[in-house]
Amino acid sequence: MKWLTLAVLLVGCGPSQSFNINGYSLPVRDQLFLTRPQGYFCTGFAPDQLQFQLADYAPSCYLDQGNASAYDPNRDHTRMDIVVALSANPTYGNGTHPPFTFDNTADCTNGGADSLATFYHFPAGPIGGQPDMTIQADSGSIRIFSYDMTFKTATTGDFTLTFGSNTITGTLNALNCD
Repeated sequence: MKWLTLAVLLVGCGPSQSFNINGYSLPVRDQLFLTRPQGYFCTGFAPDQLQFQLADYAPSCYLDQGNASAYDPNRDHTRMDIVVALSANPTYGNGTHPPFTFDNTADCTNGGADSLATFYHFPAGPIGGQPDMTIQADSGSIRIFSYDMTFKTATTGDFTLTFGSNTITGTLNALNCD
């Protein structure tokens, strides 16, 4: 019985999702989301934005790290950011979970959609460094199933994103990190 318990614990330590994007791997070890109720992550979108970050290290939220970060500066890292503009989707929140969508004409500066996804590769170095590879998704659909504005429970949803010839699907289950 002890062996079975240990095996279950080891399985829980691995990534919950893993994505391959243009030859780079993103084993998702943690998710978080940030808010901008009156502001912007993408200046070209409507306000009241959420930004989800899916990272290859955990914990990724500075609020959970205590005195030590799980970010290893001796290896490269990958992250995917998904931005949705809640106020740009007028039927959001009515219980039907309409998707936030975008195509390759949208960008963070000029807008053209109510959501966007970007993949980043960071070379070895300290946290907060500049990515050496940034890939914006060509198209996508993101659904938010639950969003607790008190931040007591996780925000959940799912997504389908296309990066070139790679289409990925995944789930969101993120706690707030503001």
